[in-house]
Amino acid sequence: MVPSDENVQRFKKLFKKKYGVDYTDEEAKKTLERLVLFFETLIEIDQREKISVKTRT
Repeated sequence: MVPSDENVQRFKKLFKKKYGVDYTDEEAKKTLERLVLFFETLIEIDQREKISVKTRT
């Protein structure tokens, strides 16, 4: 998933406010892409775990 320009700007603003760090648009976009991939991976693991639990019972 490619983050929208609006989400990139929101992320930059949030990160600056919370941590005092300025990201370029490209850095923010890459960071958001990594975050999305990370959470997609967590969801996939959770889904597999649920299926595994169902098949064991």
